[in-house]
Amino acid sequence: MKNSEGPMNPGQWKTLHAGELAFFAKISASISHEIKNHLAIINEQNGLLGDLLAMTERGGVLPASRLRTGVGDISRQVVLTDTIVRRFNTFVHTADRALDNVDVGDFLSLLAHIAGRLVRLKEMSLEVHKCPEHILMRTHPFEFLHILYVCLEILLNGGAVGKQIHLGFSPEAENVLVVFTAAEGLNQENVNLDLPLLLLLSDRLQVVIASSNATGILTLRFPLNLDSRLD
Repeated sequence: MKNSEGPMNPGQWKTLHAGELAFFAKISASISHEIKNHLAIINEQNGLLGDLLAMTERGGVLPASRLRTGVGDISRQVVLTDTIVRRFNTFVHTADRALDNVDVGDFLSLLAHIAGRLVRLKEMSLEVHKCPEHILMRTHPFEFLHILYVCLEILLNGGAVGKQIHLGFSPEAENVLVVFTAAEGLNQENVNLDLPLLLLLSDRLQVVIASSNATGILTLRFPLNLDSRLD
């Protein structure tokens, strides 16, 4: 897939912004659902603790083991919920940074976490493989996550054969190569790299995207230092 030349017109900006809003809404809804699930467990444990207290008020003996279990379960759910919120906060603030340095490995891990529930709903798995090298890339942080998510959706919606998807990256001269690998290959008929939104994002980020049915990979080649003059 080749990049087009020249600045985007108002219609293209409208399409891009609509796609970005939809991406933000989908991730927000998924994460809020995860938080709600953890709150439901906390509420259930809180109810059990209330029952134990009511029992002691009637003269019963407070079972320390059940109390300890309930408090421990609540503590674990609080930690899990806090982790989800912190990751969501990181995701949200990527929109604050128009052009900035991003840690490629950290952002790929962030994608796996914020899209984790959506991957599981497809009964699939996404495994991120860290590169030994620490790579910083200058790009648009929010749109970097967005284009990765669009490619992930293509694979989740029939592009990948089988249930396992691997995600990795490596340095390549003046570029960074991000690679999605479908463990059992690609269904090329469902790998559409000419989606209007994907084309706009690739132009915006100056990304070259390609896929290979033979090797089961979808690659995105990002410039290591995005030229802001191309915006």
